[in-house]
Amino acid sequence: MLEIGALKQETHKSSLSFWAKIQKYRDNLGYTLIQKKTHFISDIREDIRDNVFRIGQHRSINDILDNLADIKLHWNKELL
Repeated sequence: MLEIGALKQETHKSSLSFWAKIQKYRDNLGYTLIQKKTHFISDIREDIRDNVFRIGQHRSINDILDNLADIKLHWNKELL
């Protein structure tokens, strides 16, 4: 059985897709939302984790994901 601790964010995968992968195993593994959020923050790419700490790791996972999407959108606009 796949353990949630074995999941890592792949280089070209978004934060949202990584969160969805963690969520996918929720029922099978019985992890709480706090356990999944902790895993997300611990195993997300380092550059994104820095943004999570700026956003505030105490915020809800939905707030974190929304803010990360805004940061990515802003960053992509700067590249144009």
